Amino acid sequence: MDKSDRFIFINGPRLVSMGTIKDRRRIRSQLMRRVFLERMPPEERSQELLNPHVDESIDEFALSMRGYHHQLASSHRLKTTTRSRQAQLLNSTKSGLASSSNGDRSCCAFCSAIIKAGHETGTSTVCNQCREAVDMAINTRHNSVIHKTKRDINRIVHLHLTRLADGQIDPFGGPANGRGDPGYYQLLDHFFTTLVPSLRRTHAWIEGCFEAYLKGTWSPLLFHSTCMAASVHLERTAQNHGAIHYPSRATEQLYHKGAALRALQSAITGPIIGTRTLDEIILCICFLAVHDDIQESLAKDYNPFNPPLQDLQGLDFYGFSSFHGVHWNAIRQLVMRNGGLHTVKLYGAPWFLSYTSLKYAMFTASTPEFPIIDPAGNMYGSDSPFQILQISSTVEKVRPWHKTLCNGGFRQLQTLRIKKSIIRTLLDLSEFAQAVQLHLPKQDDAMAMDRLGDIRNLVQHRLLCLPKPSDSPLLLEEGIFEKKNNNGHQRVEEDEQQQEEEGKSHTTVMAMAMAMTMEVYRACWLAVFLFSTHVTFPIPATRPTRENLVPQLQDAIRRSSDFLADENEDEDKGKSEILLWCTMIGGIAAQDGEVERRCWYAGQLRKLCHTLNIQTWAKMQQLMRSFAWVDVACDEGGYQLWMEAYPSSCR
Repeated sequence: MDKSDRFIFINGPRLVSMGTIKDRRRIRSQLMRRVFLERMPPEERSQELLNPHVDESIDEFALSMRGYHHQLASSHRLKTTTRSRQAQLLNSTKSGLASSSNGDRSCCAFCSAIIKAGHETGTSTVCNQCREAVDMAINTRHNSVIHKTKRDINRIVHLHLTRLADGQIDPFGGPANGRGDPGYYQLLDHFFTTLVPSLRRTHAWIEGCFEAYLKGTWSPLLFHSTCMAASVHLERTAQNHGAIHYPSRATEQLYHKGAALRALQSAITGPIIGTRTLDEIILCICFLAVHDDIQESLAKDYNPFNPPLQDLQGLDFYGFSSFHGVHWNAIRQLVMRNGGLHTVKLYGAPWFLSYTSLKYAMFTASTPEFPIIDPAGNMYGSDSPFQILQISSTVEKVRPWHKTLCNGGFRQLQTLRIKKSIIRTLLDLSEFAQAVQLHLPKQDDAMAMDRLGDIRNLVQHRLLCLPKPSDSPLLLEEGIFEKKNNNGHQRVEEDEQQQEEEGKSHTTVMAMAMAMTMEVYRACWLAVFLFSTHVTFPIPATRPTRENLVPQLQDAIRRSSDFLADENEDEDKGKSEILLWCTMIGGIAAQDGEVERRCWYAGQLRKLCHTLNIQTWAKMQQLMRSFAWVDVACDEGGYQLWMEAYPSSCR
């Protein structure tokens, strides 16, 4: 017979009569896959045929076709019954199309009528039209397929990867294309449509990542580390959104992690310093560091504040304390050995590294390794948040609150001889808190929100560079106090003579003043860290921070108050305002803690308000704004503490 000849089947089987639309799509997909497998080389075809459910649907299709032929043979013998059955078949097909989304319908293999589950005899279902016992194989095979898939060690994920998914980049993607797991299209689609836009919102950022990573030639380093990051993000995002029985992707993540580590081992065998390969190695290790060993700290907890912009730059996802220390140390050494962060040229990688460095420093109570930069690699210098955000200072309503309200907020620390650089950093926090309130109506402006996120990182970076209370007393003293003038020898001699004349009493007074300054600074630092991690840089899990810092803040406020009791009222006012702000922040943070500690903060608040003659909540709110305060985040918790301090008299 000539090859151009074709068989023509009269009254042959058709997909249009096979069950619901969903069933027909699945069978059509299996037929397309079989054609694709026939065109593959034999060695690759053998791997693909390990899939336990590739041919089951085709066998079911053949079985149903035999049933259809049986129905045609019966129609020739019973012509009078055929017309009625054809009408019923037409009606059942239309009803099947109308209710194609119903998962409990199937197609009878003998008369092709739509049947429902429920009329069962033993393990079979009875067709209401022809009264034949049929198996609902199409709709009952899902659980068995999943069970078989879990037993197949060659499968990567427990999903129906043989179906054509929506948004699939390559419908026939598999081992034949050299990119590994057949489900990679779903991971890459999630990476570029969900993960990347969650970090920054502007189109320039999204298009830049797309151009740099997707259109170019994928290296195994970037491909497998990206797939692992997308898989972890996809699973955790589904769980955070309430998916209780979401299937675990641990096997898929382990596959890509192992492939990335093998590619990493192969890449470091050659010269890498100064090459693009080094950039890919650094980014690959960074993805592994952020997305590895994350199961211990994934639960979000209660935050007594109500912070806005929690999802800005993906902080609600990447704000957990889940970093692999070995990976991060390798990143730090590679970047430093290559000459610094500015030598990394891969688009977006320097910004992501600096952002990751900031979060790692937060959870390890250390100084950040890398400076804060934008995606273009530019640094921000020493400008204030209002200057960088270009908020006009000519209009009075947008002037910094620390310049217009009360006594200047943190500026009052100058009376304690604290370094101007420390005071400037605390004022940056005050300005950024005000900038957050100004930007709340601009959340639809992607460029403004990305810039605000960068300033948030910059302010948090500056706060982490301050001297820490955990430092040694000598180091803390050197980091806090201003150094003497350049005429130091003359000043030192004068001080020594003055101390000899005034005797030991002067030395005692100086020591007490220095001790009080260190306690006030310690209280400020603890309150600032609580405020930043709960309001301006809100991490998802804040309870460990509160359990650690709230008791320390209570002790620092108590010791500072003891020092203030020995001073006169005029010198005491500025320090009392500082301690009042610290008490308010600590009291709000103690909301879900021990009742005795919460009551202590309320009593201390009442005591300081009496000293400063604050009798209304409006005046209290104005004083809080002069330091650092975000109304939408702090007003509710602050007012509750105020009512506990003054239950009935002052409102």
